[in-house]
Amino acid sequence: MFGLTFLGDILVFIGGFAVCWVFKDQIIKLFLGAKAFADKLDAKAKAIRDAVK
Repeated sequence: MFGLTFLGDILVFIGGFAVCWVFKDQIIKLFLGAKAFADKLDAKAKAIRDAVK
């Protein structure tokens, strides 16, 4: 019985680690997407400023 519980704990740990790993990937994508969006907005603002000059 102890063996099964121990195995269950290992599976839960691996599952939790896998979920964190996948989630980390999503966070990085989200961060890079937000940065690209900010860069695009910055470029637009710069173009508008240049046009106004």
